Amino acid sequence: MIAKSHATAGSGAALGCSLAAVLVLTLSLFGHPARGHRQTATECAIYAAAVAEAADSHAVVLLDSTSGAVPGFAFRGISEFGRSAAQQGLTLSDSLMDALEGVNKLRQPLGACLAAMGPVHLVSADSLAAFFQDRENGWRRFRARFPDARRFVLVSRPVMLGDTSAVLYVAYAADWLDGSGVMMRLARDSTGRWVRRAEALLWVS
Repeated sequence: MIAKSHATAGSGAALGCSLAAVLVLTLSLFGHPARGHRQTATECAIYAAAVAEAADSHAVVLLDSTSGAVPGFAFRGISEFGRSAAQQGLTLSDSLMDALEGVNKLRQPLGACLAAMGPVHLVSADSLAAFFQDRENGWRRFRARFPDARRFVLVSRPVMLGDTSAVLYVAYAADWLDGSGVMMRLARDSTGRWVRRAEALLWVS
């Protein structure tokens, strides 16, 4: 199912954006992870770079498997960003969007990539959402459980554009009205590091 309406603060459904050439992922935050997939070193390096871009100076709580969802349970409200991806400097063709949706039909576990990341706490989707069942004290409960973290992050699986470029969806939430989701293009530089080259903001809270 592909949502067509503007985003609201829901239980974690994928966002339907009306912006031209912007991805609509059908993946649910609470979908079943795929079994048997082994993340490659390249995938782990891409995830690590994406999480670092979404992180602040504290440890990060990371959803334990890939997701293209909007974590609406952690927000009071969500709005689409008013400029297209192309206007923000990132071209997203229909074929790229189809490919990204295809590789994200199933969630992939991220535990094998922890060694490539900085200070990260893995958390399941159910455990994460449970903190915010209390709409008054959700973030207080989150911070009591993870006192060294200020936000949580989720990442989708990437689409590789050759050997040295990749596009994926990255989102963070840090408070009831503090979060965003972006499409991000990463490139591998001459030293082998994956670095951000462009991004397009999809939604904000």
